[in-house]
Amino acid sequence: MQAVTSEQFYRDLTSWDAAVATTPDLDRFCSSSDWVVPAHEALMSGREMWSFYGSHGRVGMARGRHPDGWRYVEPLEAAWGLACPFVAQDPQAFGNELVALFHEREDDWDVAVLSGLPMHSVFFTSLLQGLWRNFRVMRRPPTRRNIASLDGGLDGFLSRRTRNFRRSLAKSQRLADADGIVTEHHAGPGLDPDALYARVLAVEQRSWKGRDGVGICGGSMERFYQLMCRRLSARDALTVVFARHEDRDVGYVLGGLFDNTYRGLQVSFDADYQRYSVGSLCQFAQITELCASGVALYDLGTYMDYKLRWAETTMDSAVVLLTRQ
Repeated sequence: MQAVTSEQFYRDLTSWDAAVATTPDLDRFCSSSDWVVPAHEALMSGREMWSFYGSHGRVGMARGRHPDGWRYVEPLEAAWGLACPFVAQDPQAFGNELVALFHEREDDWDVAVLSGLPMHSVFFTSLLQGLWRNFRVMRRPPTRRNIASLDGGLDGFLSRRTRNFRRSLAKSQRLADADGIVTEHHAGPGLDPDALYARVLAVEQRSWKGRDGVGICGGSMERFYQLMCRRLSARDALTVVFARHEDRDVGYVLGGLFDNTYRGLQVSFDADYQRYSVGSLCQFAQITELCASGVALYDLGTYMDYKLRWAETTMDSAVVLLTRQ
């Protein structure tokens, strides 16, 4: 495989994303440059790029050294284990190249962290086949996401929800309408991502997460989402819904598009408006717009019980550690 410098990798991000879009079974949004580059720059400091191009695929990873002295390579986003560091249309052939790469570059690593590998897929089994034979492989708990189908448009989405879900949503909508709460959608060209993100942060500060100090305001997480909003906006893939009351933002849903999938990033609301289920109203307004645009899937992100009522399926990805035998 040919080593690729950080500068070369950054210049070729469009090509990386094109390869992500044709790699089978991936979490494509979280393997795309819109996710991994902000994570590499804002969340995963102290590392250097470890990237290679082969005949059958590409590697996008980073190399670092643990405080205890051992060397590691890991995906550009290793905070949640959602990003896959490999793109390949022919996983079987690329798996052979990976075995050779990890052997040839043994001086670079003591532990290799591999994540975002779609379980129960041809990609997963083909890619790891050679690695199982050549290295010690330790499985970690998989990552899981909630996925909603938008097949059949808004009527199709609602038909797959429970009666209680539909009744609760209608009740919240009536209450919001009566008190003048409206939703406002922003998507497509001409957006100002920094201005929209400033509005998101203002709501976040008044949410229960912001008041408890567990939201995205401040530090590396704030920077991560800011960089992502800018990248998404640059290719007209940023989409935000705000709930407003008397010319004030009281809730939001923030997300982005890749291929035929919408990825929800953050949702929050002013804690003083909890009785209106503002988060659900923003979610439904977003879904209404997505269905009208013909988007096929809504990835609600990391698995949580409350998301089950919005989604029909889950997506599991393996996380494994490699060490030499």
